[in-house]
Amino acid sequence: MKKSTKKCSTGNVPKKGWPVMFTLLHLQNEQGAWSDVVMKGQPIKAKIRHLMREVREMLKDPKDLVEHADVLLLLLDINRLCGFTADQLMLAASAKLAVNKARKWNPPDKDGCITHVKGT
Repeated sequence: MKKSTKKCSTGNVPKKGWPVMFTLLHLQNEQGAWSDVVMKGQPIKAKIRHLMREVREMLKDPKDLVEHADVLLLLLDINRLCGFTADQLMLAASAKLAVNKARKWNPPDKDGCITHVKGT
């Protein structure tokens, strides 16, 4: 695979000078408070469809950091609305990583996706 030399687009994201590093939980809480006002009453499945749109945008330009942020914010909001904290999401992701490390993996399919061998 050819390595891309394109730099990541960060939009208006500051490159340095952050006075405080957000925790994922802090970000989820701040985003959730905003979302509860601006997107009041939006069903979870509608948010998931919005997340899918943002992932398609990220596919168009995978090096656009702002698109990554859109995906993260929507995922955290969906997670929160399902009753989970960012900390619980991180623990679940860590446990899932341990499962994935123990699995056997297929070669890439026609789309380049690599899936685990069934039953592993």
